[in-house]
Amino acid sequence: ARPAGRILRPASLNGIVDRTLLLVATQPAFRTIKVIPRMQQPSPVVRTDDRLLQQILVNVLMNAAQAMPAGGELTLTTQDDSAPEDGEGVTVGRAFPPGDRVAVITVADTGPGIPGQDLPRIFEPFFSTKETGKGVGLGLAICHSIIEELGGAITVRSDPGLGTTVRILLPPDGAPVLKAGSHGV
Repeated sequence: ARPAGRILRPASLNGIVDRTLLLVATQPAFRTIKVIPRMQQPSPVVRTDDRLLQQILVNVLMNAAQAMPAGGELTLTTQDDSAPEDGEGVTVGRAFPPGDRVAVITVADTGPGIPGQDLPRIFEPFFSTKETGKGVGLGLAICHSIIEELGGAITVRSDPGLGTTVRILLPPDGAPVLKAGSHGV
């Protein structure tokens, strides 16, 4: 099966998040999770491929839910924002200059967090923090490829014992979509 290729068009981040939540809400991992949506109104608009962005979001949401088997809270936020200064955590994809306008989906969980020694490796193919048989370690590696295709970035910050925060940054509609490592002229 060949990928259909990307189709970039204006899309509401809130709409993509809502549709993705409907997809994952019936999964067993979400039975004990309290989902708290905090969507900016009006919704941030990005030029993206809905299917590809939804694939990233499904993976991030499932990872968060699976990290909290005894239950917890999962907060989803959408917002127009400024690209952050380099901070703690791991970032893959496009390097947005600090202060550039970006559209952001934030997924924050109250799980155990990712051990500091594992955090730099989470986007490597076949690396998994899950117990044997619970994951093959391809989800975030695929997300890394997709976010580059969409001209965005993913940042992961984790505080062991306090949870993990994943930020998906995308150029807002009307901004140029550059792949990671590309430079405007």
